[in-house]
Amino acid sequence: MKQIYAYLVALLFTISPALCQTTDQAFDLAKAKVAETRLEQEIKSKSDSLTVLKSQIRGVENRQLLASFKNVDGKVAIPVTAYINGKLRKEKDPISTVVGEFAQGDSLTLIEYNEGYWLASHGAHMGYVSDIYINNTQQTRTYKSAIAKPEISSPSNTSGYSTTPSRTIHTGPRGGKYYINKNGNKTYIKRK
Repeated sequence: MKQIYAYLVALLFTISPALCQTTDQAFDLAKAKVAETRLEQEIKSKSDSLTVLKSQIRGVENRQLLASFKNVDGKVAIPVTAYINGKLRKEKDPISTVVGEFAQGDSLTLIEYNEGYWLASHGAHMGYVSDIYINNTQQTRTYKSAIAKPEISSPSNTSGYSTTPSRTIHTGPRGGKYYINKNGNKTYIKRK
């Protein structure tokens, strides 16, 4: 019996350093994974912030562009010529009342664009004309792109975890919820 006991003690001392090494490696791996998760969260957060910032920049650029189309009265005034003969209408509707007519090549002043129609003036008449009746110029294309609503990409969650603005919530092996605090340690959330 003493021999078996001595053998087990010797075996334990032989295995113990390897066991400690394995535990240290597991701990180092866990720390590395936590750091990786934290970096991924920071990158995602910065990417989302960049998307919002780009959208805001596009909005400012569009407002500046719109301002460049305004005349001395502060109203939009884009000079164009008629592509084909057409009619100015009271409303943005192809069967609404005609308030004026124009011929191919006539000069019109575009004032506003909405849903495929321009509010335009021609001589003493002002009314709506479909986009297809005017020569599409660089100015009209630029104006339409400037008034288009910028697309705002909402931050997406591709990590598989539920997120809050400041941290990612993880689920532990026994169902407990926790997040990684700023020191890299797990902080468990109390169950309700």
